[in-house]
Amino acid sequence: YFLLVDGGLVQVYNYEGHMQCFLKLPAMSGSREAVSEKTAAISNDTIAIRDRMDLKMNDIIEIAISQCGSANDRKLAFIDKYLDCFLVTAKSYGVLQKIAKIGTMVTNILFNDQTNMLAGLQDNCLVVWLYPAVVFIDRDLLHKTIFENDKNNFEKSSYLHNFVGSHILVRRSDGAFVPCTVTPFAFALNSFITANKWDQAIRLCRHIRVYHSQIFTKIKLKSLKI
Repeated sequence: YFLLVDGGLVQVYNYEGHMQCFLKLPAMSGSREAVSEKTAAISNDTIAIRDRMDLKMNDIIEIAISQCGSANDRKLAFIDKYLDCFLVTAKSYGVLQKIAKIGTMVTNILFNDQTNMLAGLQDNCLVVWLYPAVVFIDRDLLHKTIFENDKNNFEKSSYLHNFVGSHILVRRSDGAFVPCTVTPFAFALNSFITANKWDQAIRLCRHIRVYHSQIFTKIKLKSLKI
């Protein structure tokens, strides 16, 4: 699905051109800022729009919504004006809504199209939270699920164009596209877990452990030779 915004009317269409529903938001008519791709997000079952009429202490400048899982598992990520990134449960149904801070100095965020991995530009570097929802289980595990790509240093005006599979496309301020990749192990592990293929997931984890131990051994041997 995709959104079309006309003043205070938000329309949802499928890619065959048929309108699925529309939202009429009177509060938007008095707002000075129009809805943009940074202040609206859509998944297969949920639409999130920043409310400009609801004054908050920290203004929200960008939102993103997870694309996989059920509606009850939907997660919403947002960045405030201080460039702090937060993760929140989209639907709580009367239960206390969960919210947690997952990053600082974040200027852009984008969820993966097939998993709940979240990519972001943090301090001009590409960062991927491989399982951001772990912050609701054990905050100490969050840093262990972060993948950092320090090979590229992006400018302030760069933004994430798409995040498909294990590939991320970043557009720089000069218009050039920079392709980046995430470790394929995370994407494969997420796919196994989503399909309830726990045996394959465990075998993959064991393979990763052996793989990293072999790399560590090679690095250690090279350092000894030097």
